[in-house]
Amino acid sequence: MTVTARPLPPLATLTDAQRRGADCVFCSTPLRNRASVDLGMRRRTEHGQVLTLHPRRCAAACRTGGAGE
Repeated sequence: MTVTARPLPPLATLTDAQRRGADCVFCSTPLRNRASVDLGMRRRTEHGQVLTLHPRRCAAACRTGGAGE
């Protein structure tokens, strides 16, 4: 079975809370540790600086935002 992950929204559209994993990367809902899915650390370049992102998504509400769900 092949699993395809939904791409993250454009970096410029993400809030600081979404970039650090405090809010859902897809719908901006504030997340609690048990109610979220870690999408893995990512590195992106913005204005010549390398940023480290820690995106997470809702466990229930954003099921379409995750791999294979």
